[in-house]
Amino acid sequence: MKRTKKDFLENHCSCPELAKKVLNQMTVSWSEIIQYPMDYRDASVGIGGFIYYTETEGFAKRNIELILETLEEFEEELGEPLKKNNTGSTLNWYAWFALEYVIDEVVRYIEEGE
Repeated sequence: MKRTKKDFLENHCSCPELAKKVLNQMTVSWSEIIQYPMDYRDASVGIGGFIYYTETEGFAKRNIELILETLEEFEEELGEPLKKNNTGSTLNWYAWFALEYVIDEVVRYIEEGE
């Protein structure tokens, strides 16, 4: 089964609007992401489009409502708030959360199809 970005966004993603923005911000193609999703699961390793504060803070500012909505839903599922990093900027943390959340959904999408 071919795993398409469209199928992922329309049928397997809990936050398609945010996911689309995250995937568009990344500097790699969907085919690269879907082939090696674990390479993009940890934002701290330096993922293109989410490396520099100008990128992450700008992304978070443009998408703060979507990020906060997704974060709130995620924390409700966990039953507790996530611990936010005390170093760096809060906006950077929000952008990294969005990236890692979406990539986790990509991983689940792949696993569901196996």
